[in-house]
Amino acid sequence: MVKSTLVQLKWFVVVGGVAALTHILSMIVYVEKGSVPVFLANILAFFTAFTVSYVGHKNFTFKGQVVSHRHAMPRFYMTALLGFALNNGLFFVAYQWMGYPYIPALILVLVLVALVTFILSKFWSFRGQ
Repeated sequence: MVKSTLVQLKWFVVVGGVAALTHILSMIVYVEKGSVPVFLANILAFFTAFTVSYVGHKNFTFKGQVVSHRHAMPRFYMTALLGFALNNGLFFVAYQWMGYPYIPALILVLVLVALVTFILSKFWSFRGQ
């Protein structure tokens, strides 16, 4: 179990890194090129990155956990919604209340939310039926 968890963590970091990069680059484009307000841009970027995250985790991170798309997708969506709420709440605190610039605030938040998402994904979202 430890070895499989370590392999999953490796893939989680890779897939999560690609999803986080998607999130960051999307947000930069929305804010800098599209003149979208920062908080709305964060919401749009989150949903852009969600697709990358689900496909990657289903096909790479948790591929050894036999679970149907019908079972995993709604659970991962709920996990992502929790992550979304945490993302926005923590981002608001870091950016608005603590005064961090938006990129460092976003990176800090993405790391914290990733930890919660891994635990929920492994033990609930992609757990077999």
